[in-house]
Amino acid sequence: MNKMEQFSNWVTDVLTPKLNKITNNPWVASVQDAILTTMPAILIGSFANLINGFRNFFPQIPDLSNISNFSFGLFSLFLAYLIPASLMEKKKHRKVAKIAGLAGISLFLLTCFPTFDESSNIVINFNYLGAGGMCAALVAGLFTGAIFNITAKHSFFSEETSMPDFIVSWFDNIIPWLICIIVGVVATYGFEVNLFLVINDAFSPVLNFGQSYIGFMIIYLFGVIGLYSFGISSWVVYPILSLLWTTGIAQNAELAEAGLAATNINLHETFTLLTIGGNGATLSLAIMMAFLSKSKRLKAIGKTTFIPSFFGINEPLMYGAPVCFNPILIIPLWINSIISPTILWIVFKTGLIAIPTISMRFPGQLTTFVTSFMKFGLHGLVLVIVLFIVSWIIYFPFFKAYDKQLLISEESK
Repeated sequence: MNKMEQFSNWVTDVLTPKLNKITNNPWVASVQDAILTTMPAILIGSFANLINGFRNFFPQIPDLSNISNFSFGLFSLFLAYLIPASLMEKKKHRKVAKIAGLAGISLFLLTCFPTFDESSNIVINFNYLGAGGMCAALVAGLFTGAIFNITAKHSFFSEETSMPDFIVSWFDNIIPWLICIIVGVVATYGFEVNLFLVINDAFSPVLNFGQSYIGFMIIYLFGVIGLYSFGISSWVVYPILSLLWTTGIAQNAELAEAGLAATNINLHETFTLLTIGGNGATLSLAIMMAFLSKSKRLKAIGKTTFIPSFFGINEPLMYGAPVCFNPILIIPLWINSIISPTILWIVFKTGLIAIPTISMRFPGQLTTFVTSFMKFGLHGLVLVIVLFIVSWIIYFPFFKAYDKQLLISEESK
């Protein structure tokens, strides 16, 4: 058994079960589910921001800022409810799911250090409720979920009680909700601690590293090389990526409002430019298989997977060619996963394309060629075409070698 086979077996038998265990962990899964649930709000806000971008050229277009403000602009507030609610569902405490969500909102709002003016009007920094508050929402949601998870296992009443179920539920949920509120009130108004800033400061070293070139490369390489090339879905790291991306775009927006240049490049808006045909930019490989293969088997696979790959679905190619666990095709996948992200980083870092300051998310099935133009105009489309050509050059010699290998095998039979 060669080293490649040994490594593949280790990934299959050791790494994959551990990663699946992490993915299926209710604490991780609840965060992922909460983020996915908010996706419609993110898309609504993204389209509103996109249309508002044209107001610089067409002033007659109505201002859609409030549509964005009350969809994506409330992203963290939504998470504060959804994380504990989803966690209770996964922990089989469904009766307290909604109440836990409401308690999550209470605690999250307290972390935002709200104040009251002389007219009793509440004053909260609205930016805290959007993507910029994701770290605080994450902590508030998970803390609330942890408290409710503990108390949900106990009750003030015995199973034989004659009290109505809703009365039992009320009393059983008073304690955990009260604990969450007391923690927030004591920290905010007792010790006058801005929990929002404390939480963000605690996360800042990780987020700053993720926005560096090394951090960007490690994250991308781990998703493609460490996971996807061995058949493991990169959804495992989605909660971490989403935290990094949403916080990054919020920071860019704040810099733009202050008249400063945006600095964060590791964003959903830029990251997806690398998914030409899916993770690993395999569209060029699918085209080669469909139209240049001499092997009947490879040509059949190419014709079957070409259209899905064009629309960003490359699982049939990854598992059908296969690319996963295939020493010949994994090598160009890895090479491309180093070169293409580096090109993208240089393009944005040198200002050839402006770093985005507003969230622009579109369904991946629109194809990267379309979404790149919608996000960054002609410059974005040119960048994607260049990345496609680079991937073609990298994949081509390995494709030829694999095609020749299969052709010899077919002729021998």
